[in-house]
Amino acid sequence: MFAEASKKSRSSVCKLHFYNDKGIVVDTLSGFKVNNSLVTAEEAFFIKKAVSVTITFCGDTYQSILASLEIPYKEFVSNFGIGLRGNEEGYAVFNIDLPEFEHVPSLAFDESSEIPLGHELLFLGYQEGLPCQTMKKVFVSSSFKNAFGRMTLVLDGNFGYGNSGGPIIDPHTGKVIGIVNRRITASAKYFERLINTVNENIKMLKKIEGRFSIDDVDPIQVLVVNQNQLKLLAKNIYLHSNSAQAFAILPEPLIGYFQRSEEDVSVKQKIKITVLEEM
Repeated sequence: MFAEASKKSRSSVCKLHFYNDKGIVVDTLSGFKVNNSLVTAEEAFFIKKAVSVTITFCGDTYQSILASLEIPYKEFVSNFGIGLRGNEEGYAVFNIDLPEFEHVPSLAFDESSEIPLGHELLFLGYQEGLPCQTMKKVFVSSSFKNAFGRMTLVLDGNFGYGNSGGPIIDPHTGKVIGIVNRRITASAKYFERLINTVNENIKMLKKIEGRFSIDDVDPIQVLVVNQNQLKLLAKNIYLHSNSAQAFAILPEPLIGYFQRSEEDVSVKQKIKITVLEEM
């Protein structure tokens, strides 16, 4: 059942690689296509140092490519970013109504809000360090209401960096039940606090750098190097370690957004038909 559901859905799931000006990947997210839009984690709007993003959809096999396109990051955010931008609920929507993605199949949302505890679900997405798409069987261990009153599922499974933005799919229906956001878990928040603390330490040390030395060695420079090493170590541990838990946000606002979008398209089509008939 899971293998069949994965086979039907995997070509709708994409990897987002964000590159800096040196061509180095600075962040990785997963995402998926709904109608002519890309749904992913809200972090896609706030990737530091990104100058371009490559969107790649999986083909018939986990390592093949169905469609891929590189877009300047500023253009991606300003021209392609649409509905639910900056909503602080964990997800974002981008317009990908482009010829390159025309043949990419679309997923649909499950409008049911009843997700029983212990229910087994399918995750599809990408992960740091792996060149191919991954399929994971996860199950619902708990649920709670977030700060915005939205139901959030607690998922038990094996989650890694890059999984955020990927869909949680009901293997029975093939519909999307939620969107994974590993970056709102406690471990991700502690990592962010650690990096912020290290950056503050470096900023403070830089203010007194060069004021004194011991045997022609500036001890402040040694401390700055030490703090940078700590930051690099913490980042590598976070990027390459997996967690046994992640959150999945139920797509209630997204369902409403896409329903309104479909209604708008329907109205436009009716207006066009009416105009043609009058002509």
